[in-house]
Amino acid sequence: MSPAPFDVHQLILNEVNIELSLFLRKARIGIARIAPYNVHFSKQNIFQPDLVFILNENIKLIKARGVIGVPDMVVEVLSPGTADKDRGEKKAVYEQYGVKELFLVEPETKAVNAFILQERNLLLLKQQRAFLNFRY
Repeated sequence: MSPAPFDVHQLILNEVNIELSLFLRKARIGIARIAPYNVHFSKQNIFQPDLVFILNENIKLIKARGVIGVPDMVVEVLSPGTADKDRGEKKAVYEQYGVKELFLVEPETKAVNAFILQERNLLLLKQQRAFLNFRY
């Protein structure tokens, strides 16, 4: 079994999930799921992103085992043990399969890197300090 993420990872993930859930409750444009939750891109590429968002028009992708296909948005909170994989292998798979938006949250620097899919590449759209309203 993999070790649990650090407390700061869970704190950030919880805050992101709360903010997104509050927005989605009003906007009603889709749903979010948080880890542990499988996303099956292919038989060889099954990941558990920290948070995924699926637009209403893609709700059919949600099955009992998780998402079978491509979520519209993925959020990864980087941890020392997984940051390289999140930035490398997982980002490449997200690009390959067409994830429209990717957010990488860096707890140490409090930076959020927002990527948007353009011509099959996840390009850095914006980097800014985290918007989260707490200290850690």
